Amino acid sequence: MSSSPDSKILIEKARSMSPALKCHNSREPQHMLQMVTNQRLTKGDTDRDVRHFELEDRRSAISYQVGDVLEILPSQNPSLVDDFIKRCNLDPDCYITVCGSAQVRTKDGDKVPKDPIKLKTFVALTMDVTSASPRRYFFEVMSYFATDEREKAKLQDYTSPEGRGDLYRYNQNENRTVLEF
Repeated sequence: MSSSPDSKILIEKARSMSPALKCHNSREPQHMLQMVTNQRLTKGDTDRDVRHFELEDRRSAISYQVGDVLEILPSQNPSLVDDFIKRCNLDPDCYITVCGSAQVRTKDGDKVPKDPIKLKTFVALTMDVTSASPRRYFFEVMSYFATDEREKAKLQDYTSPEGRGDLYRYNQNENRTVLEF
């Protein structure tokens, strides 16, 4: 099977990707920041944890204007990311293409695939596997991968209106994370 020039470009671009990308596709983050202040703003007896952070760039002054946006990508423990991928029985080195519902289309109406990304990079940069509590949609997706019929039925029950209370007790009350699931 021959590959089109466009697919070759996509594959080559995917091979050159790294988790530490900055704007304009450089291989280095624009700034590595150090957190110098982490102050809780809410009282300790509340459910919310609102904090004031101060970050410092020791290499250079960062210039910004009103309306500028700062994107902070905290890193996750790589071994926990590996554990999550292994538990899902996936290949961390495979390349995936993530498509949103409002995907770009060509002038002929065909969907244009997004750039491929390594699965491990995607999980490390987009999923909080160590502290995020999985939501109903997570259980719905996981039900498609369940091989045991009882597990599949339970996962589907969690996503139904009738199973909402069970999901809350299983998930929220126990403070389960994606990795623990």
